[in-house]
Amino acid sequence: QEVDSELITSLSNGSERVGYSADSHFARRIAAVGVGYQRTGAWRAGAGFAFSLADLRLVQGISDRIADATGLQTLLVAARASGSALQVRAQGGVQYDTPHLRYGAAIRTPGLTIRREGTVTLDGTLDLGRAALGATLFDGNARFEYRLPWELQGGVAYVRDRVEVEVDVQGYTSIAAYSLLATDQPTLIYGDAGIGRPASVISRPFGGLTSASDGVVNVAVGGHFRPMRERNLRVLGGFATSRSPVGA
Repeated sequence: QEVDSELITSLSNGSERVGYSADSHFARRIAAVGVGYQRTGAWRAGAGFAFSLADLRLVQGISDRIADATGLQTLLVAARASGSALQVRAQGGVQYDTPHLRYGAAIRTPGLTIRREGTVTLDGTLDLGRAALGATLFDGNARFEYRLPWELQGGVAYVRDRVEVEVDVQGYTSIAAYSLLATDQPTLIYGDAGIGRPASVISRPFGGLTSASDGVVNVAVGGHFRPMRERNLRVLGGFATSRSPVGA
């Protein structure tokens, strides 16, 4: 699972030029291992665990330059946030078979984080001619926390010689709002009024990046039909929903 986005834009009207760029990357890679067991009866069961690696990167840049009869005003801002987390999850499932019906259920737990790392940097300056403002923040050891939901699955299949139809339901539990990336380091705001007095330094806490997700349920229906008994020709079809868990 990997998502990338990039935006670069620039506006100019002769006396002012504004530029904005943003680049984001999110990837989640999973490696899983499991084992199954079945005796002569109708029940079968399986269990295992999975390693999940989540990686996030957000980069933004802003520039604004205004030229008028009194001089030049310039705003430059560069920000970067990144984090990664390695988690382990447990998973298990059961299935029960009858001559024409098969029932199955599976569960996957939230992740237990075994390694994490994060970085937050911000550097901005506003030059107003004589007066100036600036802001800076740096933490190479920010706290990155990526929470995963409980995953529940269930399904039933109807099986005959030439026809198979299956209905599956998959649900994800909700996750309340939490700090995805946070730091104890403050944002320092520098100010110089340009009147020959000492510059001011103000410390402000960093609000962090917040994440939340809704609980969703997806449904899938599918199957295949073999129109000719003596030929291994199959006609397949299906329908599935894929609702987004992203909170408002």
